[in-house]
Amino acid sequence: MIVIGLIITAIVLSGALLLYRRRRLRQNRVLALTAIQALSEDARNLHGRLLEALPQYIILPRISLAAFVEPKVVGNATKHPQISNALANATADFLICDSLYRPLAAVELDNSLTSPARQRSPMHALLKEAGIPLLRWDAIHLPEVPTIQEAIAELETLRLIGRARAAAATASAEALAWSYSRHESRH
Repeated sequence: MIVIGLIITAIVLSGALLLYRRRRLRQNRVLALTAIQALSEDARNLHGRLLEALPQYIILPRISLAAFVEPKVVGNATKHPQISNALANATADFLICDSLYRPLAAVELDNSLTSPARQRSPMHALLKEAGIPLLRWDAIHLPEVPTIQEAIAELETLRLIGRARAAAATASAEALAWSYSRHESRH
């Protein structure tokens, strides 16, 4: 009888101790959240200039690369979670899109605190692989509206030239295929 009493007492005490520890852990886990400004002062200034310089474009601030770049499986390759994670963890300061939300360029705002580390970040390689130009502007010397307009006009020109070359290459390939098929049908 004494043994049963001791066992019951031990069970009750261990249960009480467990409840006490859980309550203390909950009390220590208090997390206070507070809202902050979505953009720094430098970023707000650049965003204002981008909006002024490019009213016909859509300017998206602080956007994850995963929102506008996706891995494409080529040949026998399989999707790599590392690439998806890298895209999810990389953020462009701004993304300039056309009216159909197609990316034209990513913008990075350099400041003395982040420049060296960001230059070596994988974001640059990811954007290059996706064919999205990266414009880098210094926070201390923000570009003026005409400079922004010139940079985007140059990118648009390069994009149009690229499309024209692709269309010409496709037309040339189709003409060659047509010529080859005519030649084969004669023989």
